[in-house]
Amino acid sequence: MALSRFVSPTNSYALPTHALLQHLPKILGQLGLSIVARSHFMSTHIPALTAHRVIAYRFMSPKHINRAIELFCTHSGSPIDWTRVFFMWRGLDESELEGWRSGKEAMDADWRGVVEVKEGGVDEGAFSILEVSAIECT
Repeated sequence: MALSRFVSPTNSYALPTHALLQHLPKILGQLGLSIVARSHFMSTHIPALTAHRVIAYRFMSPKHINRAIELFCTHSGSPIDWTRVFFMWRGLDESELEGWRSGKEAMDADWRGVVEVKEGGVDEGAFSILEVSAIECT
């Protein structure tokens, strides 16, 4: 089964790679990743991303992730505040760019809403988990 169907013009954005590399750290910051976590994410994925001139991408919402990859965590005492960030992407040829949502739309997207980050920040009394994953869908 081709994973490319998970990153399509109907559910994803497409940007030239150089624009995505400028935009992605801003998105990760909006989602609550620290500077260290953003740097680690970027340095881990830059080699694969820069192998392509154009990147199509999306962040999958937790309700879709949970249906595919259900995880459990038990913690006695305080409640658990769990945020799941799942970045899906694939490289495109420049000739395939037609029909994808644009960089302007990506810049204006409500990424906190997509990933369902709770407004008002993390509950200080909660046990917090920030799960960050990425997959190339070819």
